[in-house]
Amino acid sequence: MKYIKIIILLLTAIELHGQSAKKELKSYLIESRQIIESDQSILLADADYERQYFFYGFIHGSQKTQEIDLQLLKSIKAQNGLKYYAPEVDFSMAYFLNRYLDNGSEDLLKELVHTYRYAVPQDASVAFFEKFRKLKTYNDQLPDEEKIIILGTDRMISAIWFLRHLQELLPENLPANAPLLSKLKEYPESQLGHFTFYDETSELYSFFSKNWDQLYENNDYRTIFGEDFPNWNHLIYQVSYFFDEKKKREKRIFDNFRKQEVIYDLEDQPVYFNFGYAHVLQAEFFNYSYLANRFKNQYSPNSVLTVLAIMSESSVL
Repeated sequence: MKYIKIIILLLTAIELHGQSAKKELKSYLIESRQIIESDQSILLADADYERQYFFYGFIHGSQKTQEIDLQLLKSIKAQNGLKYYAPEVDFSMAYFLNRYLDNGSEDLLKELVHTYRYAVPQDASVAFFEKFRKLKTYNDQLPDEEKIIILGTDRMISAIWFLRHLQELLPENLPANAPLLSKLKEYPESQLGHFTFYDETSELYSFFSKNWDQLYENNDYRTIFGEDFPNWNHLIYQVSYFFDEKKKREKRIFDNFRKQEVIYDLEDQPVYFNFGYAHVLQAEFFNYSYLANRFKNQYSPNSVLTVLAIMSESSVL
């Protein structure tokens, strides 16, 4: 029988200063853990379901993490009506994952999972694929107003999905005074690689480096995009990561969420995040503030819950 050890880190982050603090941390972890069999449901304490931001962290490549992820999502939704799920994907991949949840195209899902190897190769797996298949089955049983919506907050994973997303947002008939948009609409996907934006010699990189300030927050585009303008604007914002000399990924993830908080009106909505181990730590780690720590500092510390999963007898890719 396989066992899964779930360590739940609740409200306070314990700073490691001296042996007494280390003993306190060890005691806290022992008291806060659940040890469950692989086919058991995960239940949090009643008070924990009242949090707003839920973070599930894991070691990339562990087979069971995808199953635990879906279990936690369902458990939280059943208790507080959760609608927003933020796995470790970017804005465009989330856009097309939502498309899959809507139309069920397994060819689309296979292509998305195949692409995911450029971001997190250990998790571009059958288990990742099956998780989203099961999420669709679950979502199909929910009323429209309760269906799960996927948020993509990571930095851009693939230039190809970015271009597809961008071209879908562009209206079929563009005005003559929007030549930059016309060029993007006609840009051939065949000239792209997934890492195009990392290549400063690429034509698309050059195009955006010269024209980004005309494309981002251009109020003349409001009439062109209508209600899609906030989505267009946020999509174009993703490109700026590649022109930022510091390229701080964690800050970008947090900034992406803050912008989508406005787009999707998330101010009072619970959100469930699934990211790798370090991202979900509520205390600074080696003097660096990861994602959950940024949420804890920005919002009420009592609104943040972290769940860390340590697996035994589970294969790691």
